[in-house]
Amino acid sequence: MTSKYFNPNESFLNLKILRLTIYLHFIVALTILIIISFNTELRLDLSSNGFNNLISMFRFPLSILALIIPVVALLAANHRSEQTKEQIRLSNLQNIFQNYYKHLEEFTKYSELLEARLVLPIRGIHMKIFPNAPEGNFSLDVEYIGEFVSGLLDILNELMKGYDIKSCKEDLSLCNVQKNKLRDLCLSIGMSNESIKKFDKLANDNVQKKHGNIVANFCIKTVPTVELVSQLSKEINQLARFDAKYIPSLIIQNLSTFDINKYNQDLDNPNVALLADIKRLAKTET
Repeated sequence: MTSKYFNPNESFLNLKILRLTIYLHFIVALTILIIISFNTELRLDLSSNGFNNLISMFRFPLSILALIIPVVALLAANHRSEQTKEQIRLSNLQNIFQNYYKHLEEFTKYSELLEARLVLPIRGIHMKIFPNAPEGNFSLDVEYIGEFVSGLLDILNELMKGYDIKSCKEDLSLCNVQKNKLRDLCLSIGMSNESIKKFDKLANDNVQKKHGNIVANFCIKTVPTVELVSQLSKEINQLARFDAKYIPSLIIQNLSTFDINKYNQDLDNPNVALLADIKRLAKTET
């Protein structure tokens, strides 16, 4: 924190405290000199004795003026100290700035080496899982990852309510609600609407070709959401491994195991198969 009286960005001679100190000493010395003059009988004496007497008589105000030199020296030393502190602060800020972008650069390179296709925006997810990186703290935010995974589990648990095995009734509106919740979650980490729609359409088209009938509506509507949930889990788990100290939970590893290729094959009842998969993915017991 910059000192109120010693601005390191100003020259020493421009400091208000320096001027105030000098003026104060002069005023005090002058005041005492006037008081002495009015209360002492003075006469003109230009001899050596006269000058010696003058110095002796006004020794106290002269001492006050003499104090200016050491006091100014102390002020100068303190000002240099403030300037040094400011230089160190700026240097630390520069180092933090450089370290942050180096961390982001290495994180980006790391993400490019991953086998999974990345739907997560690198800068967006870096900001979320390393929230204090701009301040120089590169600790992984495990709590955020837990909250993120919890949000994905909630979506899966709600999706299970969209199909009744006994009656074969489908609640496709509930599927749409959860799709919108997942979209909002994706938007919160920086994904674009376009990338979400592209992912959804690709998954939907693949399943639609194989199971494009009224019996499988729940499957067709829900598979893209489940696949995106699984893909997000897989990617955030892999990206979090950038921190060597990160230990993934069994829950997030389980969430990452959805295989959409299963739904590109012949299935007796795609809806029931998907419901079983969702139940398995949403399992939280370890």
